[in-house]
Amino acid sequence: MGFLPTPPGNFSMISAGLALFRVSKILSRLLTQAYSPNRVSLSTLQNLETELNDWRNGLPGYLRVDLPNCAPSSTNFHTHAPMLLLVHHWIRTLIHRPVLASTLLKKDETIKATVSLAESSRAVITILTTLQEKNISPSICLPQDLVLFSACLSVHSSYLPF
Repeated sequence: MGFLPTPPGNFSMISAGLALFRVSKILSRLLTQAYSPNRVSLSTLQNLETELNDWRNGLPGYLRVDLPNCAPSSTNFHTHAPMLLLVHHWIRTLIHRPVLASTLLKKDETIKATVSLAESSRAVITILTTLQEKNISPSICLPQDLVLFSACLSVHSSYLPF
């Protein structure tokens, strides 16, 4: 079951909501598996990141904007595309945080997680800054101050020596 493709230049207003629903299922699994009292394996986190990347790569073109110009400047993009990019990077930061908390992993795995966390944290800051500069309000149910603080803290901690 699915939706029929829309004519070129047009898109369904419900498509962003459906994409957000699909990524919320990934977020739910992440929170249940990685942020529970039980140990989580590195392979579980890698699978979740693969799912997240597959979700992002599977979005139609009009729901995808990329950095550095993450704010849609034309009618070829859905108005919620920046929000989906923000959600992608926010969830990616949540995937990599447990890796950094582990003392059992190899140094190269920790370095990869640190780099990924820093990249996505910088992306979150860039997205929110760009949207603010263009007077576009992100339509997401996360306190913007919390998102910025968390992202800044992650970028700062990525510069700490191992």
